[in-house]
Amino acid sequence: MSVINLVSPVASIVRPMISFGIVATLMLIFKPLLVGMLRAALLVLNPRAKNVKKIKEERVKGIMMLNTMARDLDRTQPNLAAELRYMAWRD
Repeated sequence: MSVINLVSPVASIVRPMISFGIVATLMLIFKPLLVGMLRAALLVLNPRAKNVKKIKEERVKGIMMLNTMARDLDRTQPNLAAELRYMAWRD
């Protein structure tokens, strides 16, 4: 009986340590997956400002390019120049 009385407190101390060890091991194994899911969730909630700015800059460059092409074609092909200006205005 005295051995059981000694093992019981030790087991009650060791049991949470073992379960914490299992959880810690699973966290280490699945860390890349968990980090990726966290980053994806953050990106959905708050898109990167750099990407939004980059998209806007590309759009402005496209509009400027269409207007430049329209100016170049204004004398030779006025209908095409008008269509290019309309496309630039629409974007």
